[in-house]
Amino acid sequence: MRRACSMSTTLGGLGFNSLGRLSSAAPASAAAAATSASRRTIAASAVHLLARTDLQALFGLESLAEVPVSGEITLPDGRAVAVAGRIDRLAVDGGTVWIADYKSGQGPASPGQVRPSTLSQIAVYHALVQEVYRGHEVRSLVVYLGNGAVIEPGPALREAALGAA
Repeated sequence: MRRACSMSTTLGGLGFNSLGRLSSAAPASAAAAATSASRRTIAASAVHLLARTDLQALFGLESLAEVPVSGEITLPDGRAVAVAGRIDRLAVDGGTVWIADYKSGQGPASPGQVRPSTLSQIAVYHALVQEVYRGHEVRSLVVYLGNGAVIEPGPALREAALGAA
């Protein structure tokens, strides 16, 4: 089990580095740097994600990586709780704020299949960012580096995740 966690952490780090630091590299050179099958898969996913026109704001030069956030959010039952975390990627593009949380595994087929802990995490980040950027649309994405899947859990899933906290 310890080895699997270590490998997951290593692959996740490769994906984070690929998305966080290679956005200005040529796609071919980023993929060519990968040597193992797993690294090639992660690098290919990163290159694919960086090339998606619908995500250009998220990975553009004005975006931020590893953004620490903290504050107080109100849960659906009215309780206020202090929370803190680190958003993997954040970008402000006009009236839209994009946030993304990276996962190293394979993404599910639909938002309803996202792990509850992941839904809770993205829901907390969404709530924190929404407080800071009032009046902006907040787009919250879970980005799976294992297959390049991008999932955007809707308001009902985020609300349910906060309610389960």
